[in-house]
Amino acid sequence: MSSTAKTIVRAYQNYINGQWVKSSSGEMFPVYDPSTEEVIAHVASGTAADVDSAVKAARAAFDSGPWRQTTAADRGRILYKLAEKIRANAAPLAELECRNSGKPIVGRSRVRYRRCRNLFRILRRPRQQSYGPGQSSSSKCPEFYSP
Repeated sequence: MSSTAKTIVRAYQNYINGQWVKSSSGEMFPVYDPSTEEVIAHVASGTAADVDSAVKAARAAFDSGPWRQTTAADRGRILYKLAEKIRANAAPLAELECRNSGKPIVGRSRVRYRRCRNLFRILRRPRQQSYGPGQSSSSKCPEFYSP
């Protein structure tokens, strides 16, 4: 059964250094829903120069931004907020991913976003380590559980 509703096709730029920017080439490319061959978006065609800009911006943000000095507990709170945003938007995220990949939207698509949400919940907790009797890990411990 095909839908008669018309998809609103949006254009997306690259996100570099906290801003949405055009590709340095100025080119865009279409994204298709493989199940219908319908164009569902246009995205900036990133170049090597765009990747270099993004990597430099990320490095500078880490070296001089607040994340590096953020305690493990505060990082955990931030990751938990991200997990909750994923949970709150699981249905539209699953629909978008299904349209992008051509897979039917079934329970497994939503399970993937629950797993993603749970990963961020796990990553938010500082690793429990044994430091001997009466000792505990520092609140600035940068280590997190890894899946």
